[in-house]
Amino acid sequence: MKVSDFKNIQGIIEFNGEYSNTEISITTDSRSMTSENVFLALKGENFDGFDYMNPALEKGVEVVIYTHLPERTEIVKSLKERYKDVLFIAVGNTLKYLQDSASWWMREWQKSNGGITIGLTGSNGKTTTKELLFAQAEIILKDKVLCTAGNFNNHIGVPLTVLRIKNKHKLAIIEMGTNHPGEIEVLCNIANPKFGLITNVGAAHLEFFKDESGVLKEKSSLYDYINKHGGEFYLNMSDNNLKTLEITKQVYPFGEDESEFYQELNNENIEESYNIWNLKASLFTLSKIYPDKEELLIKNAATIKLPANKRSEWIEKSGKRIFLDAYNANPTSMKSSLESFANKYGDAQEKSLYVVGDMNELGESCQKFHEDISILMNDLKIKNAIFVGRYAHYYESKFNGSSKVYTNREDLLKDWNKVSNSYQYIFLKASRSLQLEALIDITD
Repeated sequence: MKVSDFKNIQGIIEFNGEYSNTEISITTDSRSMTSENVFLALKGENFDGFDYMNPALEKGVEVVIYTHLPERTEIVKSLKERYKDVLFIAVGNTLKYLQDSASWWMREWQKSNGGITIGLTGSNGKTTTKELLFAQAEIILKDKVLCTAGNFNNHIGVPLTVLRIKNKHKLAIIEMGTNHPGEIEVLCNIANPKFGLITNVGAAHLEFFKDESGVLKEKSSLYDYINKHGGEFYLNMSDNNLKTLEITKQVYPFGEDESEFYQELNNENIEESYNIWNLKASLFTLSKIYPDKEELLIKNAATIKLPANKRSEWIEKSGKRIFLDAYNANPTSMKSSLESFANKYGDAQEKSLYVVGDMNELGESCQKFHEDISILMNDLKIKNAIFVGRYAHYYESKFNGSSKVYTNREDLLKDWNKVSNSYQYIFLKASRSLQLEALIDITD
């Protein structure tokens, strides 16, 4: 998208400056600006981007977009006099303008450039699958593929991702996150995906969705959008919730019998069985979109490496082999991770330590879900555990092995090397609030 394209977006109250054919690079954070040339002054619950226009202007932005309010007239007038070469755009609501701009640009890019958009969501594995899709698509398209960066998968992150798309790109992989009903539909309307994949439906964000049927309804908004707009949806039949969806002429099922799909596929860089599934799901998706490239994709699957992003990382340090998943945790992902790790090191439980932390946003069933995880750990014959966080006592109440409880991460950090010294294999998983990756930094 170029600066001159702003004239095509509704909701503009006032322009000041000249149009330019410079491609935009947009930011909403004046603190982390590098080469961005457009500053969008968003307003949040605890901040107002308008208050940070000065730092952005001092760093050399060419365009400033802000919400028009009568009381800001004199402030903006003064800034216009000081920064005569800057284009100031006043709009009715910067968030709506951001979303409308992204929606317009996505459709313009798809129409003018033949751009392909994959929409991706799921309770677990969506970020890993996104990264695998991106790595494999690069094999085909080189630098002509773009994907969601980090966790930019919400009502702000998705439009910011869309606005990163340049004319050179041929494929955009858009991750969609949600923790409240109705959010996936909003993101679909912005990103306009023509191809879609839901990794799975599990017990996540139950504080807002109540149960897995509520999660299914929300995630299925992507399925509904694809069916309504004539795209292709790839249906994971190995998921008990997703397999209840109707198989229409636009739906391509896979995975009910995993052995039938790329049975020979093995990737030593992806050690967990559920990540092997993510690899297969991403291969299936791309092989349907680019059928003539299927053989190339399978041939290069062994070269794929997962990025270091605090999700399902294997780390070697001080003679220890550590599994780190410190980005997110819910009952479904915790179960999969524990089973995978315990199966891998089942014969070395005496040398294995499991550090298990809070699973957040589980609502009324919070205690039961944490206790169920401990019951699973007993079934897996896990012997040594550390439970950390405000729900640690729920874990401990049902665990049969040897355990220590820390109600906060700071106390665990103080004891970490003492309590972990005698173990060779370490499992670390909790919700993001605990930031368990800090344990890696002090491991000796």
